Amino acid sequence: EAIKEKNLQIQSAFEKEAQENKINLKNADGSLARRELGKLIFGNPELIKRQENIVYPEVTKKAVDFVHAHKNQTIVFNVTLLYKIPELMKMCSSIIFVTSPIFLRLLRAKKRDKISYFLILKRFASQKNLYKAYKKTGIPIIKIKNSISFKPLKSLKTKIERSLKKI
Repeated sequence: EAIKEKNLQIQSAFEKEAQENKINLKNADGSLARRELGKLIFGNPELIKRQENIVYPEVTKKAVDFVHAHKNQTIVFNVTLLYKIPELMKMCSSIIFVTSPIFLRLLRAKKRDKISYFLILKRFASQKNLYKAYKKTGIPIIKIKNSISFKPLKSLKTKIERSLKKI
């Protein structure tokens, strides 16, 4: 994973802001405390861009290497902000865009990340207008609604598998 590979570089790049905000970016094992990093950067476009400049080149390299190693196979990228990585966008023949009502997204994020609703909403704000960004690419989009609250992953997996068969 790209973030693990860039662990020390990310910690170093945000050390000053983390100290100013009394945020510890290191877990006990020395790895990056990703939730703490999120608290620091979400809501601040400059800090988000700094993090992207560290991580995205590594994501791109790993994805390109993977694609080249798996020629003639269908590959699915699970990348929320894929449109920010043009090299990967060029490799895509279709986009599967998963959407969900904001209330469900809030509940799911709260359960998964165990952070405040305020921080979750800051994260959501930094990722707004994703669908518009993907429409601008001209790549065909398959939109999936993930609005099931009972066994949502099973339902989503089924919908994605059906969509992949159409591609």
